[in-house]
Amino acid sequence: MSIESNFLASNYLQSRLNGLNTNEAVSAVNSAVNANPSNTGDREFSISTSSSDTQYVLLKDTVDQYTKHSTLVQISNSDLEKIGDYLVEIKEKVSQLKSSLENDPLRVQISSELATLEDQLS
Repeated sequence: MSIESNFLASNYLQSRLNGLNTNEAVSAVNSAVNANPSNTGDREFSISTSSSDTQYVLLKDTVDQYTKHSTLVQISNSDLEKIGDYLVEIKEKVSQLKSSLENDPLRVQISSELATLEDQLS
C-alpha cells in the first residue's frame, strides 16, 4: 500500500509517520502549501474536531504481480487525525516486532497488539 503525495491529507500522514506530532504535521503541510502555491491554489490544511471539512487520500495497493488497485477515499479531518495516530502506533509496533527475538514470548504479545491496531484502523 502506498500513499499518493499530491493530496494534503497524504502529506499530513507522511509527516506523522516521519515522527511529527499532529500540530507539527499540520504546520509542515501548510508550510509546503505556502512554499509552492502554484500546485495547491489557496488551500490551507487544518485539523479540527468540530470542522466538517474533508480531505482526500488516494490509496494504491498491489494485489498481485498483474493487479493493482487504486481507491480515492474522502475522510473527515478528525478521522484523518485518528488514522495518523493509528499509523504511528502501528509503525512503533512493527519496529518493536523487528527488534524482538524470534522465540521471545513478548513477540506474540506485540503481534497480537499489532493485529488489534490494524483491525481497529479498518
